[in-house]
Amino acid sequence: GYEVSAVQNPLSSYEADIETTKRLIDAQSGPTVVVAHSYGGAVITAAAADNPNVKSLVYIAAFANDVGEPLGPLLEKYPSKVGAAFRPDAAGFLTIDRAQFHEIFAQDLPRVQTSVMAATIRATNTGQCRYRRNMDSSFRKWLTTTKAADHGVRRLRSRRN
Repeated sequence: GYEVSAVQNPLSSYEADIETTKRLIDAQSGPTVVVAHSYGGAVITAAAADNPNVKSLVYIAAFANDVGEPLGPLLEKYPSKVGAAFRPDAAGFLTIDRAQFHEIFAQDLPRVQTSVMAATIRATNTGQCRYRRNMDSSFRKWLTTTKAADHGVRRLRSRRN
């Protein structure tokens, strides 16, 4: 037994995703481990800040920015193919180019599976991806990457925030 909860982010803005995730984290009773993949890593960094129940953040092939660190400069510092694969629509929402999805996002999966993923991935309006909040340094960040989603983080590490 572990109690598991999953958040359904609106993807209408970075701030809305943080607030939605924060509401779910705040609703947890007792010690909490928060796990994210890809863009969700940036969201949990901000959403978990100042929550005394959060004991660990786990980033699985995810952005692992510091609180207040925008994603743009992070992508510039650690370039990857994913940035060039984003395609904006007329409203400014981003999605990953379907033709590049398999190679960029999930090359370790069968193409038939990644074609379904590429067709069903929800677009996100990440805006400026900036959020500032102080973070309690009493919990750990755990990072891991996979060949399938290289977002510039290239090694497994654990560190105190």
